[in-house]
Amino acid sequence: MKIIGIAGPSGTGKSTIARHLEGRGGVAVDADRVGHRLLEQDTGVIEAVRREVGEDVFDEGGCIDRKRLGARVFADAETLRRYNAIIHPAIRRRCGERVAQARSDGTAFVVIDAALLLDSQMPFGFDLMIALTAPEDQRFERLVARGERSPGEVRARLASQPEIEKSFYKADVVVDTGRDLDEVLADIDRLVDRLMNDRT
Repeated sequence: MKIIGIAGPSGTGKSTIARHLEGRGGVAVDADRVGHRLLEQDTGVIEAVRREVGEDVFDEGGCIDRKRLGARVFADAETLRRYNAIIHPAIRRRCGERVAQARSDGTAFVVIDAALLLDSQMPFGFDLMIALTAPEDQRFERLVARGERSPGEVRARLASQPEIEKSFYKADVVVDTGRDLDEVLADIDRLVDRLMNDRT
């Protein structure tokens, strides 16, 4: 089984490419969604967030409100650091479980999609690491168009990720997604075809 990583700042198209590859028969693991489930279901993570980030990111029902949480952590570097120290190890552990399950199921390849993947110590290696880049104005427009965050929240999120591209030297290839989507997906398909046909 091959393991493919997709890294890059928010708005570069990681989820779009992961879904495309899932359509080719792979298993896609979105680290953001893994994190969302942990915030909903993992009592250890939930209590650590309460302790380290604050009671006011919880709603009236006692559940973490992701919009409140995002507004808090992306507005303050120290709070973001404390939050990442909680959520990142839990995400890595859960991703390891998903990869192990895919291997057991005989899956041909797994795609792990995470912004900070190049600097994450995952409990498995990668056969291909793809870093995605795009102009910041395009990334801003894409994120606003999703309708999940206000323009101010999107700017705060982008401002919290200024160092990601400094780690691109660790990737096997950097793909510019500020182009026509069909061109981007064709480039991704060529990379994956080459990987899957490599018998070494």
